[in-house]
Amino acid sequence: MSFMKQIYFSIFLSLLFLTSLSSQELTLNKGIGVRKTFLDFNSLHEKSFDAFREYSNGMEIFFVKKLKNNFSLILPIGIATLTDSLTDYSIDPVVTLGAQAQYNLLKKEYWVNPYLIGGVNAGIPKLRDFYVQVPLGLGVHANLHPQVKLQWQSDYRLPLINGKSHLQHSIGILYMLGNTKTQVIPEKVIETETILDSDGDGIADRLDLCPSQAGLKDFSGCPDTDKDGVADKDDRCPETAGNKKLNGCPDADEDGISDPDDECPNIKGTKANKGCPDPKDLDTDGDGVLDKNDYCPEISGSKNAIGCPDRDNDGIADKEDRCPDIAGVKSKGGCPDPKDLDTDGDGINDKEDNCPDVKGTSKNKGCPEKEIKPESRDTDNDGVTDDKDLCPDKAGLFSTSGCPDSDGDGVADKDDRCPSVAGIKSNGGCPEVREVKKDSDGDGFTDDIDECPFAAGVERFNGCPDSDGDGVHDKIDKCPKAFGPSTNAGCPEIERRDLEVLDYAMRAVQFDLSRSTLRPESFVTLDKIGDILLRYPSYNLIIAGHTDNTGNEAKNRELSERRAKVCMDYLISRGLPPGRLTYVGYGSSQPISDNKTDTGRFLNRRTEFSLVIPR
Repeated sequence: MSFMKQIYFSIFLSLLFLTSLSSQELTLNKGIGVRKTFLDFNSLHEKSFDAFREYSNGMEIFFVKKLKNNFSLILPIGIATLTDSLTDYSIDPVVTLGAQAQYNLLKKEYWVNPYLIGGVNAGIPKLRDFYVQVPLGLGVHANLHPQVKLQWQSDYRLPLINGKSHLQHSIGILYMLGNTKTQVIPEKVIETETILDSDGDGIADRLDLCPSQAGLKDFSGCPDTDKDGVADKDDRCPETAGNKKLNGCPDADEDGISDPDDECPNIKGTKANKGCPDPKDLDTDGDGVLDKNDYCPEISGSKNAIGCPDRDNDGIADKEDRCPDIAGVKSKGGCPDPKDLDTDGDGINDKEDNCPDVKGTSKNKGCPEKEIKPESRDTDNDGVTDDKDLCPDKAGLFSTSGCPDSDGDGVADKDDRCPSVAGIKSNGGCPEVREVKKDSDGDGFTDDIDECPFAAGVERFNGCPDSDGDGVHDKIDKCPKAFGPSTNAGCPEIERRDLEVLDYAMRAVQFDLSRSTLRPESFVTLDKIGDILLRYPSYNLIIAGHTDNTGNEAKNRELSERRAKVCMDYLISRGLPPGRLTYVGYGSSQPISDNKTDTGRFLNRRTEFSLVIPR
């Protein structure tokens, strides 16, 4: 029987039901149908849409179940004969079965009703490997009778496991099943409107913006799960109470940036820094001195000591104060000026106190009053008897055994190489000579301890800078100009959705058989890869081509390299900088699956796209 005869015969059978069912009221939720199928393997590969005689033929029986919201479930089972003109024109019978979802584009039934179709189909050929494919397409129903529909459908078959991409067209008859009851037609038909409220929230479906979810009147029938005054349909964070101005999301640090978009959700920041504070405004230790000016950014200190601790509050940081617990002067390294010392607290400065460690009286030059025995002579009247006075003819100090100490440094003038300048005993009474060390970058860290002597930095990083403020200093930061965590060497982390695109691209970028010519469907994926590379300026892209082990290995390696280069050339043509792109071909040397099966060889034929941090 010819194709047209089959169609006419199906239409004739459907018309037999018209008279017998015209006086019944129908509830049609299920259906069964039969259709003629045509498999087109030529149009997509040879770019020819007129090879009708080379179509493979088949038949399908399908079951229909109506669901809610214009959706229906389709379960087809059929048989077809495959004739692939791209191979050897062999005829191979195949049994097919699947599950598909159908979405009717019109809410009400009209004489002609268009729909979309999508799902999954499997095929079990006699001579080939089992295959799985995804059908995506559209079709139309023409109502010949409330229970009889003429159907036409065309869809694209995307292979998931084995098989080849192709088009499938079908035409057939659908007969709807359901409960029937005799319709009694009254003398006068009174039309009444049934008010539908699918979700039972007291708001009619025609006024309900969310007819399948019980909601509130204030939100036109839509729910507000987190009760933040933003309906769930408009709420970016429907399960967490938030701010209306931020589309229902919370803002813990109240910086005007919603927590899902805030990389520092507990610290106020700026939009330009993705919710984190500007490095120039940071005050890590909270002492009121900004980190950029703070010599001790991680230790709370004094403003007078430029952010460093100063226990004696003399304006000299403890780390530079020789007397950190006694207020002093800068000229004495943080220690008190000797002329101001009064060790024994008797109101007489040590310089004038003959007994600086013992309280005395001014009358007795700081020494305690005592009875002077006739046998104890003190020629110079310095409070030190001549038998103990190393300088009996010169008034001196008790601490220097009766000898004078003009500069008050604790070293008697007779032993002091610098008697008029305060110094230290270990240097013969002369001031300590400190070596002046070089500080090339002027950051307060001398070159001998500065890990980055030619770039001004902070104490936290031993004199190295942190230009992007990410806590990874520039010396070890692979991306010193871009904010990133230390776990990623200071570079921005690649978002999960972008990694998924790169993984999908490994299978989605396709080439003509045994050639390095890109198929048209590959360009959309390559454009997405280009967009990803632009979003991560700190990364480079490596394109690696791979093949299965079929054929000569040298030719496979050459083919994989040419395919990788074609992808790189396309990205360069889209405006990406060549210096950030690299290509390589591995042939079949790096398989990811077993080459003994069709599925394994299919998975091994791939092009990988990897974002890497430049060295």
